[in-house]
Amino acid sequence: MMEDNPFQTTESDFDPIMVAARLAYERRASTITSLPSPSPLVHQRPAAIMTPSFSTTTSAQQDRKPIWRHSRTADHSPLFAPRTTFTKPVSQTSEPIAMMVLGKTGDGKSSLLNDILGHEVFKQKASVKSQTKDVVEKEGFWAPLHPYLHGKQAFGCNVRVYDTPGFGDSMHRDGQFLTMIQHRIQQSPIHCFLLVFKVTTNEDHIFKTLDILQSLFHHFASSSSDIWPHVILVFTHADLSTSHRYQSNKVALKTRVVADIKERYGLVDDLPMVFLSTQKYTCSYLKGLGDCDCERGNRYNADSRRRLYEQVWKRRTDPLVVAEPAEDTTTQHDQDDDDDRNNDTPE
Repeated sequence: MMEDNPFQTTESDFDPIMVAARLAYERRASTITSLPSPSPLVHQRPAAIMTPSFSTTTSAQQDRKPIWRHSRTADHSPLFAPRTTFTKPVSQTSEPIAMMVLGKTGDGKSSLLNDILGHEVFKQKASVKSQTKDVVEKEGFWAPLHPYLHGKQAFGCNVRVYDTPGFGDSMHRDGQFLTMIQHRIQQSPIHCFLLVFKVTTNEDHIFKTLDILQSLFHHFASSSSDIWPHVILVFTHADLSTSHRYQSNKVALKTRVVADIKERYGLVDDLPMVFLSTQKYTCSYLKGLGDCDCERGNRYNADSRRRLYEQVWKRRTDPLVVAEPAEDTTTQHDQDDDDDRNNDTPE
């Protein structure tokens, strides 16, 4: 009998989260088997081991299913008790992955970064005025599945995130903000750029943001075409409970808009798109609309975070490093000639 697998149709055995889970489980299982047997006079409760959800399992693992947070089945399970210690994977000690978010004011850039870091770090407010006045840098550990699955707090990676001022705010400060962003890109290598949009955004706004991103790199000596392998499109406000409202727009984004982007910018591969919601899922039982569906909501949120994590993880070894702006040698030669003429002028 196959174990209940929440990602059976969307994950593979090579998924980085699942590989890390498998290795951690094997290490923990080998440690427990190597411990000395307890005294028969002392009653000890057997240690609970959570089996990661793999694509293939044995019949002996049928009773060890994933425990989703806030689900009724978790309330009476020994696995629901939090662990006080855990083994950190190698990724927690590695160099952080640098991510910069770009997008329009109010589309959810700060909320996305707060979701990645696991707590509120960046100021967020629904306003036409950009709440971020400078490029703000923060570091932390990103555990994408931890808020939704028990036992996943150690699976993730170190990240360095940059929150940027929003485009198109009511005070028309785009020129000032772009200069700040250019300066930060020149100072620090960036692994990936998260371009944030609302899921209901139109195609014109997407192209406007992509044009702004491309214009950022015309200032540098490197070719602007180098940026595209580092770009991820993230669509926020994609709530599970209101999916019927944006489903047609999502289909258009993944079909027509993807093709238009490739044609306009001469790309070979599609730009990856990730749809998620940074709002906490509210159970239908608590809203008085039916039975508890926390597991369904957590599956959706965990899978969307996994998709984003996979895209970021693919870019961890190839940061974008921009060169210094090309110096205008013609202007320098003209200045030298003027200095020579001034020196030759008789007093």
